[in-house]
Amino acid sequence: GSVQSVQIQRGLGTSTSGTASYAGSVNFETIPVAGNERGGSAELQIGSYGSQRGSVSFNSGLGANRLAAWGRASVLRTNGYRDHSGVLGSSALLGAGWFGERDIVKLTALAGKLKDTLAYSGATAAELEENWRHNPLSPDERDSFGQQMLALSWTHGMPDGSSLSTTVYRNSASGAYDWFYLPDRYRFSLAHTWYGITSGWNGERGPWHFNAGLNANTYKRTHGGSLEPDITLYDNTGHKQDASAFLKTSLQTGRARWFTDVQARWARFAYDPSADAGIDKRDVTWTFLNPRAGVTVVLQPRLSLWASYGITGREPARSDLFAGDDDLNADNVAELGDFTRIKAERLGDTELGIRYDNSKLALSANLYDMEFRNTLAPVGAPLASGAIPRHSVGGSFRRGVELDLTYQGVEHLLLGVNANWSDNRIRQYVDSSEGSMVTYNNVEPMLTPRFMSSHRVEYRLSPLLGIGLEGRYQSGAYLDNTGINERRIPDYYTLDASLRTRLYGLDVVLRGVNLGDTRKYGSGEVSYGELRYFVLPGRAFFLTVGRSF
Repeated sequence: GSVQSVQIQRGLGTSTSGTASYAGSVNFETIPVAGNERGGSAELQIGSYGSQRGSVSFNSGLGANRLAAWGRASVLRTNGYRDHSGVLGSSALLGAGWFGERDIVKLTALAGKLKDTLAYSGATAAELEENWRHNPLSPDERDSFGQQMLALSWTHGMPDGSSLSTTVYRNSASGAYDWFYLPDRYRFSLAHTWYGITSGWNGERGPWHFNAGLNANTYKRTHGGSLEPDITLYDNTGHKQDASAFLKTSLQTGRARWFTDVQARWARFAYDPSADAGIDKRDVTWTFLNPRAGVTVVLQPRLSLWASYGITGREPARSDLFAGDDDLNADNVAELGDFTRIKAERLGDTELGIRYDNSKLALSANLYDMEFRNTLAPVGAPLASGAIPRHSVGGSFRRGVELDLTYQGVEHLLLGVNANWSDNRIRQYVDSSEGSMVTYNNVEPMLTPRFMSSHRVEYRLSPLLGIGLEGRYQSGAYLDNTGINERRIPDYYTLDASLRTRLYGLDVVLRGVNLGDTRKYGSGEVSYGELRYFVLPGRAFFLTVGRSF
């Protein structure tokens, strides 16, 4: 509710002040602080499975003193579709700023709290046949986490048209979750603090455009494990430092715009073991050079082509270094203590696309070839946390084509379609998760369907009444990396619909989800040879009523 737009992008994105996107990125843009007139809104929602949500927001507008503020607070709860999978949460976001002629100073503050009744384990086919909403976890297995963020930004416009922007921030979160291994009850806790600064410069010189930036941050997270009620198992801390610099350039020459993007990045992970672990501190560092280049050519005013190639790297996560364990100690240090045994991943991404756009039709197609080295892929049975440990499988690739179409050639009507066909393969890897060493060649990675698509139809019957339909299709996918057909979930299709109107000064939205009540699996896992599934949520309806003032 506090987000103005969301961009989900597959592939190698351009670098920013921080970690370069690896195989994909999700970018959020919050509602602008000074972008609206003075006012506010309130919204209430009720829906299936005991779902309820409420929020209030305000906007001060830009005053004569050049100050503006925007804020929103919300609460939500639901019983969840699966048995005992409820959620209770609250959050608040505040943005405030001073907007001068050449300078902007903005403060952003975020705080939230979320409590879940856990449902991260799949259910067997036999359990689902008896109860489609079965949740194998106990109603007493719960978590509770809170997060706080504070960021201060300054942007300065220079006389030559360039601009400099700097942000300092602090992000922290903490909480715990329970896991039962009857008759024992374990509690795992996490707490992190994250400080950083990022700075960027934008400028133009004739046909050239430049964008450069620096980033540095330090991150600390404490992991704790205990056997309830009062036996401490471990209490260790990981530290992560990250520093990077990037330079982007673009040059307009006739119909072609050329661009380059290069980032240099350094990262370090250091581990402080538990006091009684019987091992010393240790650390590992990585360095990366991530280049990218491409061109966009305008063939006609409405028709353009683009091509690009880039390389980027990513270090293993803490859980990769620990092979899924949460504590490094004298018992496992001989096997896991050498952090350099896990190589950094590397991706080379080639993109080739075409786009046509006029007043009625927008159509784009994109071919891609993503070649991975030292791929860390999920292999084996899920851990207590529900995560599947990742192991290096050497080389893999994702190759495919994306299509996106939007048509508005009929008054009050909008049609939209996007689709992705892909060929995904792990060239070779060795799996020992089920007790024996088995080599697999040229297999499809788990949970990577070959075809996905969505389509939408929106029609405005009148200025106060509109309807919409949204459909989604996903082809079958494997539950592990073995290529065994018995470990494959079938394809599925779901259809949603919405009705929007305005009554007595109220904005009303009625939304129906999975109208056909499709009873199929959305995902799943293989746990020690046993297939476990996550079902698609059943048919649901949600009514939202809002008022602006």
